[in-house]
Amino acid sequence: MMKKQQSVDDENGNLAVESSLSVEMQHGHHTSTNQQQQQQEEELADANCDEEYWPTMAHPTTQHEVHTIDFGNSVGVLKYKSISSDAMTPLDMTYHSQQELDEFHDGTGHLLWLAAVTLAHLLAYRVESLQPYLPEFVETSETINICELGCGTGGGGMALILFHCLRKQQQRQQREQNTLIPKFHVVFTDNDAESLELCRSNCELNGIDPQLYSQKLLWWGREHLSYDDDGGDDYDDGNDHSSMLLRANSFHTVLATDVVYDLKLIRPLLETAYHLLKKDDTTSYFILSHVPRFCIPKPDDAEIDTTSDETSLPGDGDNFFNDTRPFVALEKYIVAQAALMGLILVETIRPAKELVNRIPLASFDDNLENSDVTQHLTIHAIEEAHAVVFIFSALPSKELV
Repeated sequence: MMKKQQSVDDENGNLAVESSLSVEMQHGHHTSTNQQQQQQEEELADANCDEEYWPTMAHPTTQHEVHTIDFGNSVGVLKYKSISSDAMTPLDMTYHSQQELDEFHDGTGHLLWLAAVTLAHLLAYRVESLQPYLPEFVETSETINICELGCGTGGGGMALILFHCLRKQQQRQQREQNTLIPKFHVVFTDNDAESLELCRSNCELNGIDPQLYSQKLLWWGREHLSYDDDGGDDYDDGNDHSSMLLRANSFHTVLATDVVYDLKLIRPLLETAYHLLKKDDTTSYFILSHVPRFCIPKPDDAEIDTTSDETSLPGDGDNFFNDTRPFVALEKYIVAQAALMGLILVETIRPAKELVNRIPLASFDDNLENSDVTQHLTIHAIEEAHAVVFIFSALPSKELV
């Protein structure tokens, strides 16, 4: 009966709880308090622990650390601002490409990646196998137009400009009047406005003449490309040269470094490169500095034959590839897709082979407490990453299937 546990307060009409029930309530209160305190301690511990870094908003360029790549032997230096290389790994890059753009800020363009650094070394040391495909060796009085796709920090395009200007300076000093070195204009493109601003800041950091470059927003794929004469309505940095930018068939050289980190990016990238390249010029090339960032399953169609005994590509020696390694299928897939887009492979350059006698690949850091590991390039790192540079030429449009 409840009468033994409860009494009625006649004055207030309320139930008075007897001591046995009161004790139970007090015990329950202490238990609840302990649980809340434990939960608060766990939340505090979580807040203090190190978490994986995902930028939620664009970093102003003033917050980036300044780094310097020294190519040694008075070859030259390349300065750049970037986030820490510990802030985003290649795995993060691949993961981010699969997320909704509204969920994360894309920080991939705020870091200088391995393929860009590798290409910069190839340019700095004037590797012989790369020389025939560089725009500075085109004999013309016209301005050579170069487009970098997915420029990010601008490492690849800046290296082209810097070593081009260095060669012109050496020509003047040596008075090589018989050698014609054409004028350059590099168009840095990216689909991220903050990356383009960082690229501009890096160009200024290296003292590059603003007349030598422009920036434009650009998304890859046929649906985003302009086929009229105005070059589209993309981001314009105000440079007079930008009025003719991004037209079809308008660039002598198209450049991309470390931009293939998702299978779905390959076709739009190749479509864009083919669209921009001059088709009627035998000296026009698409230069793709590539480091494999993912694996693909063995294809079921006939576009890529991974069981073929023919494992070499132009520029490789016989039996260079081992078909059991995942990066082989990816390289063959890129080459096969390029052919479907009208881009024919003419040269394959293995940086680890070309730079083997260029030791050390020196660098130093303006801030010793925040050194960027991408600066400290070694032959082993290049070889282990399976870095490769593909050179493609464009077929005339009428030859496309």
